[in-house]
Parts: sequence; C-alpha cells; structure tokens
Amino acid sequence: MKCHLLLPIVAAFLLNAQAAVSPPGEPARQAAQPQGGQQKAAVPFRWLEASDETEGVRLVTGTLERLKLGSEYGSASEAEKESVPIGTDGTRTTVKIYDRDVNGSRRLIETVVEEVRNLPGGRTNATRTVSRRDVDGRLKPIRKDTQETVPTATNAYQTTTIIQLPGPSGSLVQSEQIVQKEQAKGENQIEIDRIHMLRGGSGSWETSDRRVSTTRKTGDQFSTDEAVYRYDTNGRYQLDRQLSSKQWRDTRGGEQRELSTYRSDLSGRLNLDSRTRISKEALPDGTTQTTQVLEQQNPAAPSDRMRLVERITEYVRLAGGDRRESELYVQTPDPNGQNQTVYSQRIVEFK
Repeated sequence: MKCHLLLPIVAAFLLNAQAAVSPPGEPARQAAQPQGGQQKAAVPFRWLEASDETEGVRLVTGTLERLKLGSEYGSASEAEKESVPIGTDGTRTTVKIYDRDVNGSRRLIETVVEEVRNLPGGRTNATRTVSRRDVDGRLKPIRKDTQETVPTATNAYQTTTIIQLPGPSGSLVQSEQIVQKEQAKGENQIEIDRIHMLRGGSGSWETSDRRVSTTRKTGDQFSTDEAVYRYDTNGRYQLDRQLSSKQWRDTRGGEQRELSTYRSDLSGRLNLDSRTRISKEALPDGTTQTTQVLEQQNPAAPSDRMRLVERITEYVRLAGGDRRESELYVQTPDPNGQNQTVYSQRIVEFK
C-alpha cells in the first residue's frame, strides 16, 4: 500500500498504529497460515508511548483514540508511505517526508522505517528507526525504538520498549525504557501496570513514573480509571494525577469519549485540570467526522470555568475504490476568544 500525505514533520500515524484486536477477556488472535483462501487473523499491535495514557497492546481497552499530530504546529510537508510484507508474518512500513527548499524544489528531510514481526509462541518484535536530514544534507538516525511483546499467562502479556536517542558523541544510546503488563480479569475487566524508566547518572535504569489502570467493559461502553505516580523527594511513590475515561455509543450510533485529568496540589488534594471530549460520527454523504475538544483550567484563576485550548476536527471519506482522503484542521482561540485555524493537514491514501 502506498499513500501520499500532507502532515507535520513527524510520522504521527506510525506513532499510534494498532491492528485489529480481539474482544476483551479473550486471547489475542494469533497469525495463522491462510486456509481455503481465507485471510489470516491480524495480531494486535501498538507502540508504547511514555506520555500517553495506558492502552492495551494486545487487549482491547477502547476503540476511540485521541487525534494526534505528533509535533507542534508548523508548515505542512509532503510524505509518502508504503507498506510491504516481510515473509508471511511481518510488515515493513516506510515513510518518506519532504519539504520545499528556497527554490520550491522538493527535498527529503526525514524517513521512518518500521518493521513488525509476529513470532512463534504469540510473541511480537518490532523496530522503528527515525532518520532526519542534518546540516550537510545527509539523513542521520535520531531515534530508534525496539519493542517486544510476550505472553506471560492466559490473557496476560508483557511489553518492553527500549528507546535510543543521541548521546554525547552523537551515536544512539539506550535512554528510556517502558515496561507494561496487561491482564484480563474475567471477560470484562483489564488491568494494566506500566513503568517508565530513564538512564541515571550511573548508567542504571531509574523509575520516572508508574501508571496503573483498570478498564471495565459493559456492552459498547468502556470506563477506565488510571493513577499516575512519581517519586517524591524521599524516594517514595507519590500520586501525581488521576485520569478517568468513559467511552460509549450515543442514540445515533456515534462514538463518544470523555477523558478527565485530576492533578494533585501541594496538599495532596486532587483538582480537575483538563478535560478532553472526542466524538466520531458518520455524516449523510458517507464521510466520517471526528472532533476532539481540549479544555483546561486557568492556573491564574482556578475557580473560573474551564477554557477551550484546542479543537481538532478530522474528516475521512472514500474517494473511489482504491483511494481514501482525510482532512484535519486545528483551531485555537485568538486573543479575542475567537477560534482560528492554525494548522491543516490533508492525507490521500491509495490501497
């Protein structure tokens, strides 16, 4: 599959990819050899990201994800994405990102190469390498992620992600590690425990934060409660914030999600800090519209109503048998409180 896109200078669509998944509480469907012309079942996959709320790698904890750009607002760039199979149980995805030089000519500025392989025993190995154009015009690796998921028990998995970033010499060195354990408790509950570690001064791994969540499913509804802990000055875990997420279908069949974040103040009391609302619906012409609204408290006036910080709207439509188009718009309030479009992105995908 090959596609042409306009997007920020980051392959955000690779940062949040996940394949089809099994119902919660059931084992993930493993890749099998096709029989009788049937397609083999997809093995669930997603990259772990330290800054995101917990989500299952193999087990379903929701179906409506945040809209993410992957970078700050900036001028749109052109990109090409192509996925090819690796043997019978792997996929290589290459993203080439371009911008325009002073003469208007297109130049390659970044590549993202991702390989995901499904191995015997229900294991999954993945690598992702990001290379960026340096001042001499050469592509140089600036990040490499490796991720492995292994079954640990029935309906239980452990995922380990190692992130390499440039060290003092410029070469990539192991800088971050994320370890996530997820387990189904019965048919309708999933528990996740995730630890994010950084390299300490002595070279050993030191825990930066820990996230613990419980997701419950009732029909089409998901509800997740998550606690985020950090070390205090005495080396003990201290509650930093809590997240509460709910997902459901409305009476028209659209998907709705609300995520509230509560932060701990100096006295240890939790206060509402931000709220994200996401809605996804099918329009009469077949277009799918997803709207995400972020509101935050004003630190200077915590007793005031929450203020709008950002609104992202995405439209996805089929444009023929082998092409899909999407448009994304980001709006933020100007000094007068009026929404203004600060970024737009267009994606054309060919199947």
